[in-house]
Amino acid sequence: MTILKKKKIYIGFRNFHFVHYYLQLQLELKEFYILSAHASGHCASPEAIKRLKESKSRVLWACGSPAHKMPLINPSSCLVLIFVAAARAGVTDWSYTGPHGPNHWHLDFPHCAGMTQSPININTGDVLYNKALKPFDLAEYSKTKQITMHLVNKGGHTAEVEYTGDQIRLRGGNLPDIYILSQFHFHWGSASRRGSEHTLDGQHYPMELHLVHYQSHLGSINNALDQPSGLAVLGYFFKIGEHNDNFDQLLKYFPQIKESDQHVVIPTFPLLDLLPTPTVNYFRYDGSLTTPPCHESVIWSLSTQPIEVAEEQMEAFRGLYDSTNHSLVDDFRPLQPLNERTVQVSHRDFSTEDTGSYVTSSAATISLFTLLSLWASKNV
Repeated sequence: MTILKKKKIYIGFRNFHFVHYYLQLQLELKEFYILSAHASGHCASPEAIKRLKESKSRVLWACGSPAHKMPLINPSSCLVLIFVAAARAGVTDWSYTGPHGPNHWHLDFPHCAGMTQSPININTGDVLYNKALKPFDLAEYSKTKQITMHLVNKGGHTAEVEYTGDQIRLRGGNLPDIYILSQFHFHWGSASRRGSEHTLDGQHYPMELHLVHYQSHLGSINNALDQPSGLAVLGYFFKIGEHNDNFDQLLKYFPQIKESDQHVVIPTFPLLDLLPTPTVNYFRYDGSLTTPPCHESVIWSLSTQPIEVAEEQMEAFRGLYDSTNHSLVDDFRPLQPLNERTVQVSHRDFSTEDTGSYVTSSAATISLFTLLSLWASKNV
């Protein structure tokens, strides 16, 4: 059908029957907007929206739009307008393998070819101690009241928990602002010898957790995506060990999100339950999102203390499916060049260098050589 040749499709309909016909076109809807033309912003076509959600497309924004300001829409009717951002041959698809894999991301997402990309390998012999990197204040990670947790198989790319309701604020860590928690997600491998995105001295871990926050004054994660230091991500490595009962609060709902874009609201539990206590020592560097669009807006803080889970708990992650109904595994981006960046650390155990006092080991060596030379010249 000629409609498949279009990169962007605009379709309007007034009732459920048009939705049914539209879905019969068998387009692979990836993203769309649902707008209400009703003056109150209330969408009077819930059945239409229900059918569209069942098509496994991702709802980017639903109802409440000032659509009465748009041309060709009668504000007295409840016309629903759909904007399809990607159809079967859509150019915004991305994956971890094949023609839409990481080696090709930059073709559709230019930021992915930037100079400060993530993830990276952290060579502990090269990190710089910075005494200004104070502990994080994670007190609000224990909040549960007026908070809703949405567990999602996010586009077949990851398992993600999205937050709505009351805000959870992150303070400390020498961040330039208070940051608001938006979501957390995971990256894991098909086997426990790999899976993490970052590596430590070249070593992969079975899985990596990312807690994604945005600067509070920017108002939303979408506003923060392309802003300098707009995002702060706390990362945690995993290691195989004893069964972690706290993770069962999350994993027992994985059977309900096995397929791409399935989601379920789960009972709210303290995020702090999932993290090692205390979270004090961490690596810090400036980088990017590790998935498209790869905006270079992230302050990365990677905990030096891993989270322990059992091998059978890892299998719960590997039991999910991607958008092609294959196992959702190896959802990690290849390592990116460090280029001219430095990695700092909050604890001296990893380095004797102190960027907080602006004295490096090289500078100290030069100063010592100078003093010895002066002493020798006076004693000749």
